[in-house]
Amino acid sequence: MTTTTEPLGILAGGGSLPVEIARLVRARGRPVHIVGLGGEIGAELASHPHTVVPWGAIGALLRAFRNRGCREIVIAGGVRRPNLRQISPDWGLVRALPTIVRLLEGGDDSVLKRVVRFFEGEGFRVLGIPDVAPELVIGAGAMTPDQPTPEDLVAIRAGFDVISALASLDVGQAVVMAGARPIAIEGADGTDRMLARVRAAGRRAVLVKRPKPGQELRVDLPVIGSATVAHVTGAGLAGIGVEADRVLVADRADMIAAAGDAGVFVWGEAGGVSVPPSVPRATPTADTPVRMGRRPGSRDHRDIALGRAAIAALGPWIESPGAVVIGGYVVAVAAAEPVADMIVRASRLRPWGFRARRGVAVIAGRPETDLVAKAAEARLAGIVFLAPPDRMDWSAGRAMTGLFVLHPAAGAASPGS
Repeated sequence: MTTTTEPLGILAGGGSLPVEIARLVRARGRPVHIVGLGGEIGAELASHPHTVVPWGAIGALLRAFRNRGCREIVIAGGVRRPNLRQISPDWGLVRALPTIVRLLEGGDDSVLKRVVRFFEGEGFRVLGIPDVAPELVIGAGAMTPDQPTPEDLVAIRAGFDVISALASLDVGQAVVMAGARPIAIEGADGTDRMLARVRAAGRRAVLVKRPKPGQELRVDLPVIGSATVAHVTGAGLAGIGVEADRVLVADRADMIAAAGDAGVFVWGEAGGVSVPPSVPRATPTADTPVRMGRRPGSRDHRDIALGRAAIAALGPWIESPGAVVIGGYVVAVAAAEPVADMIVRASRLRPWGFRARRGVAVIAGRPETDLVAKAAEARLAGIVFLAPPDRMDWSAGRAMTGLFVLHPAAGAASPGS
C-alpha cells in the first residue's frame, strides 16, 4: 500500500466503488481527485473533490489529473461501452485518435490493457485498487453466517475451471453453477443481467466469480456488493463463491447484512494458478460450404474461429453450446438457455453502437430455420452450424438477404463424434 501524500487520481465509472476508495484513501490522510465519466457517476461523487468530463474529452480528463498534481491513478467503477454517437471529442481525443481506434476492437480485457498502457504513456502510474484500499479485498473463508455445503464447494471450484477455460477468449468473470454444470455464463451483459435471466427452479446453484487468468488486475478485478446479493436472491441461488484475495467487495457492511437476511452465503475460496488455452487460428474450414448468402471475409473467419473455440472450451461442461462473436469479441455464450434466446440477447449487446451487419453466431447443433431467422433479425453477418443438416426446409431462409449460413456437408461427422 502506497503512503505518499501526493493526491491520488481516481478515474470513476458507475457504482459506489470509486467513492468507497476515495473515503478510505482520505481517511489515511492522502488527498484525492475524482474524474467522473459523464453518464456513469453517481450523486455520492459530490462529497469529494471531483471533475466530470464527457465521453471523448480525453484532453480534459488528462488536464484534470495533471492540474491537481495527480501522478498516480486508479481506475474503478462500471463503464458501459459508449455508442459512438454519444461521444463529445476534444483536441485530446483527436491527438490520441490512433490509440483510441485500437481500443475499439476486442474484448474487455484487451481494451483495459490498452487503457493502462495509454495512461502510462501519458506519464501516469496506474495502481490497483488493493494497492490503495486493501480493505475492499475479500479474503478466504465465510463472510456470512451461512456457509457453503460440500456440494457448493464443488460447484465453486468447477466454476473457476469454466472461467479459466474461457479466459483466452475474454468472455467473462462470472458463471452460475448447478453442481459441476454451468447454467449461465457472463458475457458482455455483465453479472447483474446474467443473474436476471437465471431462475434456479429447484436446483441448488451458486454464483461464482474470479478474475480471468492473465487479465489486467489493476483495472478489472471482479466486484460484488449488496446489489449482487439482491440479484442472487432473486434468482433463487444458494450463495456466492469468489476467488479469495482477487475479488473486491463494495458496501461490505450492507452486503453482509443483506446476505444474512436472505440466508445466502458469501465465501472466499483459494484459487489455483490456471493457464488459459490458446485460441485456434482463424482459418476457413473446408467442411463448411456456404449454404446461402455471401462468402465470409477475413474478419468473419476470425469471429467464427473465436466462436468455435468457445464451444470447444465448454465441451466438458455443456452438451450443445452456442456463442455470438462481434468484432473479435465474444458477446454472448449459451449454457442452459435456448440458443435462440442467446441470439436475441446478443442483438442488444452490439458494442460501440455498430448498426451494420456484423458478427456471427456459432452453434454446436444442426441447422434450424428459426435460428437462421433470429440471426437475420439480430443483423448478424452470418451463422455457422457445426453439425451437418438433417432434413430442413430452406425456402424461408432464402429470403433472408445479407446473411451467410455455413454448415458441414451432409453426412459429415458432428463435433465430438
